[in-house]
Amino acid sequence: MKGKIDCQTTVPHWRAVFLFLDLMLKCSYMEQELKAKMEEMQKSLSNIEKSLKPTRWHMLIEGLWRGVGYLFGLIIAVALVGWILNIMGVIPFLNNLSQDLKEVVNTTVRNR
Repeated sequence: MKGKIDCQTTVPHWRAVFLFLDLMLKCSYMEQELKAKMEEMQKSLSNIEKSLKPTRWHMLIEGLWRGVGYLFGLIIAVALVGWILNIMGVIPFLNNLSQDLKEVVNTTVRNR
C-alpha cells in the first residue's frame, strides 16, 4: 500500500497538531498572566522600597536623637557610678562637693 494515505493514521496526526496548538495558546495565555502578575509584584516592591528607604533628613534627625540618647545615658551612668562610689566612701572629695552643693541650693532657696 505504498503511496496510499490511510485515514486512520492521518487523524491522530491532525489531532496532535490541534492539541499542540491548543497547548501553545494556553501557554501563551499563562505567560501573559504571569507577566501581568510580575509587573504587579514589581510595582508593589518598588512602593515598599520607597516607603522603607529613609531620606537624608530622616537619617539626620534619627542620628541626632541617638546622640542625645547616648549623652543622657552617659550622664545618668556617670551620676549613678559617682553616687555609688560616694556612698561607699571610695571618692571622699565627692562628699565635700555634695555638701557644698547642698549649701548653695539651701541658701538660694532661703533668699527667694
